[in-house]
Amino acid sequence: MKLPSCFSRSFVGALLFTLLTLMVLPPAQAREDEGAEAAPYLARLTLRGPVLEHGMPEFSLLAGPTVATTLRDIEATLRKAASNPAVSGMIVKLEGVSMGWSQREALRRALHEFRASGKPSYCFLESAGLSAYVLASACSEVSLAPSGGLELPGVTMSKMFYKGLLSKVGIEMQELRMGRYKSAVEGFTRTEPSPPVREETEALLDALYEDVVASLAENLDRKPVEIRALIDHAIFTPVQAKEQGLVHHVEYEDEMLARLQGTGDDRLEVKTAKIGEAKSFDYQGVAGMMQLMNELFSPKKQREPETPSVVVVHATGPIESGGGAPNPLSAGGGSITSKQMVPLLRKLRNDPNVKAVVMRVDSPGGSALASDLIAREVELTAKAKPFVVSMGDLAASGGYYISAPANWIVAENATLTGSIGVIGGIMNTRGAFEMAGVSMQTFSRGKRAEIVSPYGELSDEGRAIFMESMGEIYETFLSIVAKGRKLPKAAVASVAEGRVWTGGQALELGLVDEIGSVDAAIAKAKALASVGEDIEIRHLPKPKSFFEMLSQSVEGEVSMIRAAVRALPVEVRDVVDRVSWIWTLREERVLAVMPDVFEVR
Repeated sequence: MKLPSCFSRSFVGALLFTLLTLMVLPPAQAREDEGAEAAPYLARLTLRGPVLEHGMPEFSLLAGPTVATTLRDIEATLRKAASNPAVSGMIVKLEGVSMGWSQREALRRALHEFRASGKPSYCFLESAGLSAYVLASACSEVSLAPSGGLELPGVTMSKMFYKGLLSKVGIEMQELRMGRYKSAVEGFTRTEPSPPVREETEALLDALYEDVVASLAENLDRKPVEIRALIDHAIFTPVQAKEQGLVHHVEYEDEMLARLQGTGDDRLEVKTAKIGEAKSFDYQGVAGMMQLMNELFSPKKQREPETPSVVVVHATGPIESGGGAPNPLSAGGGSITSKQMVPLLRKLRNDPNVKAVVMRVDSPGGSALASDLIAREVELTAKAKPFVVSMGDLAASGGYYISAPANWIVAENATLTGSIGVIGGIMNTRGAFEMAGVSMQTFSRGKRAEIVSPYGELSDEGRAIFMESMGEIYETFLSIVAKGRKLPKAAVASVAEGRVWTGGQALELGLVDEIGSVDAAIAKAKALASVGEDIEIRHLPKPKSFFEMLSQSVEGEVSMIRAAVRALPVEVRDVVDRVSWIWTLREERVLAVMPDVFEVR
């Protein structure tokens, strides 16, 4: 039936008004239950992304909205929780949060005010540097992941000088300057700081260093001289951090939650404050328009089925923590991130309709930290319900790490697996800088502040420290495999040291249980779960819709680089893809990656 034209115009007008309203209205803020008679609970605050001073995050036409929240919002959340009688304590998780020195001090003060209300606060860290730890240590207790680490290397300020580079291309910067310390142009007119600027920089560095010392001394109730000694030590393994009183517990996040929540009738609920998440109503720009089109015209998301099922989780690509920038070197764009995989496995573990899990692993490894966090969830899930791993072409190093705790492992004869070991890599770029005519002057405080120089040079002392840390991670890897495979640790060590094995060899060594396809793994999962052959099989993650893929294809420089990599000749593309894990070295020092010595055609 044809509708009157006036009705059509009214409908279109109403639709446009609605869309415009969605674009300009601020996102609704999550509300905590303020009822005085509500049951006591623990509030959980996750801080991620940049902390803004005011307003909405900036929007890039190519990159889409930034994940961010404001300093005011975080402070208000802490004050609200402190005054809410139902909140018995606060759990704080720092997840790639980025902030300035003053913002950090404001949040540190807000955490102290929360503690002054008489309520405890608990911070969980996967790993942390100086800035994150200064904030975390303001909590009543700090927990550090067993596979993480703590780095307090002092304060460093670096400035690059481009005069040599400009000279090579015949350019001279003519400086106009008012004031001895007005040095913005010095980088283009000198090869080192002028005496006034050196004096200024030293004074700034002294002040920043003493600010850090004072903050940590207050947080930890320690003397400044003790804090300086800890900063001079610089690098701490989780065990060392606990021994030095820098953290209270070395535990996984689930262990911390179980300890804080308690058991039985007194078990506390955890309610999450949704702070710092992506804005759901941001439809600006090309990517935003694609999101809107996807929501309007793509099929509605189906509710999770309420029938018994076996779930196949596809874990493909290098293993990454997921908190940093996407890896542009991965031609396919796929990766296994702890940020996505950990909550997915938790969800499946707690879903009574999921009778068994099959994880299809095709990965050369990557981040040792992310591998350990995922392996922990595999172990916990395998205790709750049958968990079977199916190995594809690669399940080596980190790929084997996340597989080892499963109840059963199925591999193909040609699967490359094992490679039980860890590596570290720090690029020394001094030669490249000198070749380009760029010099750098560095000022620092703390005995080990330059344990890795701004060029990436590693001192002998630094090498020894990092080797010690890598040794502990390697021992953890051996223990994970020994426990998961029910083998003596010495037996695992004899087939470890980074050696890669085929699936057939791994079967003989006890590293896998069966040779077969993913169908064999599914059949084993059904048998272990004692379910019928007709049980539903679900695959996760779900395929993206057309508009989701289209919107992602215009999300910025990363997609452009990936497109360029895909356009390379296949031989070159394969080489780039095999070493794409190098991107992870930007943010992590220790990796669990198989050696790039195999080419299977």
